[in-house]
Amino acid sequence: MDQHDDNDPFRTPQGMARHASGNTDEESLPRASPPSPSAGRGNRSGALAIRSAQPSRMSRYPTQDSMTQTDDSDGNHSRWSPSQLTPSQRGPRRLHARNRDSSDSDRENREYKISASTQLLAEHGSGDILPAGYLRPRGRREVAVHDSDSESQNEILEEPEPSGLGVQFDHSKYAVLARDIESDGFLPIIQAAWRDEIDSGSSFGEGAADDFNGWRDSCDVVLCSMDQDSILHIMAGNLTRAYLASKATDGSLARTLDKYEEWANNGPSIYIRPLADIAGGSLTLDDLEQIIVHLQKYLDPMQTDWAFQIDLQARLRDGDSQEDVQRDVEANRRFFFKTNTSNNSSQRRIVLRRFIAALQGRLQECRQNSTLLEPPLQYVGYAIRASQRRDQHFDLGKSTCWLSTFLQLVCDKLWPGKYSFGFLVICPIVEEDIGAPAEILLTWLSRSYFHAGGLSVGQAGGSTTSLLMHKLSQAARLEFWKDCQDWMLTETDHQASMKLELGRRRELVQRQLAIEEAQVESEFAQVESEFAQVKFELAQIAKNAERLAALEQLE
Repeated sequence: MDQHDDNDPFRTPQGMARHASGNTDEESLPRASPPSPSAGRGNRSGALAIRSAQPSRMSRYPTQDSMTQTDDSDGNHSRWSPSQLTPSQRGPRRLHARNRDSSDSDRENREYKISASTQLLAEHGSGDILPAGYLRPRGRREVAVHDSDSESQNEILEEPEPSGLGVQFDHSKYAVLARDIESDGFLPIIQAAWRDEIDSGSSFGEGAADDFNGWRDSCDVVLCSMDQDSILHIMAGNLTRAYLASKATDGSLARTLDKYEEWANNGPSIYIRPLADIAGGSLTLDDLEQIIVHLQKYLDPMQTDWAFQIDLQARLRDGDSQEDVQRDVEANRRFFFKTNTSNNSSQRRIVLRRFIAALQGRLQECRQNSTLLEPPLQYVGYAIRASQRRDQHFDLGKSTCWLSTFLQLVCDKLWPGKYSFGFLVICPIVEEDIGAPAEILLTWLSRSYFHAGGLSVGQAGGSTTSLLMHKLSQAARLEFWKDCQDWMLTETDHQASMKLELGRRRELVQRQLAIEEAQVESEFAQVESEFAQVKFELAQIAKNAERLAALEQLE
């Protein structure tokens, strides 16, 4: 880590903020109170700005890749090894060659701007500002190591136990929080996802529990790097439908997402795969009900005909005969419950049951409120190269997301050609630190976990070790990430989004302080009232004592 003079005004949080704004006067703004100690979480100071020349703060958290064994193409267990980048993968500078001529001083100035904006957000964002009523879900914590959306080409991978399998979550809160982003900003949703990740029992959550500031700073970079409308659509709308509508009118949403997709062919990114019809619409509620019925049939050992139809579609690609498929389904062996270590994974059965329960809950919620299924069923993933991941997903025999492959086959059998998964890049990754937090945050916000009715099974953020780029030299890695940051500053609205979020966060903190002040005044008034009552009662006691003494004298 670079060593800097603590007295340097441009290296302190306040100095960096003044440097970015051009204001050299000391700025005094209220700070939010730290997260509640009752939540059992620490609160370390220090902001995580974009700083590619410094070691990763979040990288000290145990990643799934560093702890999990995966299966190679021969079915043997081996330690995960990072993907070796080809020259075409080495950075977005090939898309934006003009940025290569930027001087080091220009880059440093750009990094100062990002750092200063992030630091300002940090100064006004450590508080516990979730609205009343958003209680953290309680439940048994399952501490486990998990596998996510692997970059390998294996057809089926054995997953360790998914995160949060034994915990109940209130996923509906994210749609409610989305409606308040315009007034409250991102901090409430950042806090909600942080708490859910900790309650899930994941190893990342264990590490992030003691560093809310690091989590918050990473999420600020992620959300301010995204198209702001897309955040609302993945949380409480339909991004596919919005994209198609924007595409038809050459709107800003479509232009931004198309730009991100171009970026993602050479740079790392987060993508989303919503299930939609040809017009971008979500599953109808009647169709969702039919899916629930047929998923339950697949679990039923007596429903061999339906299981045979699904498994036959999947296994014919592997050259298996109909007799082999029939024999397995009659023995209650299902293709999508088969892993490299088990012919009949009980864990996958549990995941499917939990997924069905989540779909039933969403169906009931939509019918009670007379609303559409929004957000749709969707999946969030990370890719070092989006084009490679897109091809892998669309080739159902190679996709490692077994639940989305299974659901696609169910839809194809029930309504041939009606529903399919899209592929939209929603967030560029411009620093190695933010890859895992980005995937985790957006998986929670979009209700993409299987226990939310989404298609993500493994722990989000568990397969982002390729961002470390071990095959590259230190100088090449630094150059790569500098180019990524240059691209973000010149090609996205990151700075404007940071400025907007800073204003919203200031207002949110001021409202919180006003509420706290009013509560203190109310409590003080209550104490004064109680004190006055005590004084009155003491006076009455004194008067009664005087009367009693007078009566005793008369006697």
